[in-house]
Amino acid sequence: MRQGITEPPGRALKGVTVREESRDEFGAIREIVESAFRSAEHTDGDEHNLVDRLRAAPEYIPELSLVAIRDGKPIGHVMLSKIMIGETEAVALAPLAVIPSHQNRGMADGL
Repeated sequence: MRQGITEPPGRALKGVTVREESRDEFGAIREIVESAFRSAEHTDGDEHNLVDRLRAAPEYIPELSLVAIRDGKPIGHVMLSKIMIGETEAVALAPLAVIPSHQNRGMADGL
């Protein structure tokens, strides 16, 4: 696992480390994604399961599945996975999630 990013580009991430997720955080990340979308205007309520499905797919890129940590606890998550656009390989943004208590503070911009 790589060292986390501790010098964020914006003040929204002050005190937050962004790094590659680890297997032991999968449960906490699932809860983050589920809670982040619970009251979203546009949701099918399945985003947390999508993250699980993407991890099990060959398109999963562990290095691009990142978790934001504050005070030792995961508070946000973002995942990019491989996709094909015609003959071109690209990456797609999977659910970007921040726990409700940290939403609307620019945290997603930092992730």
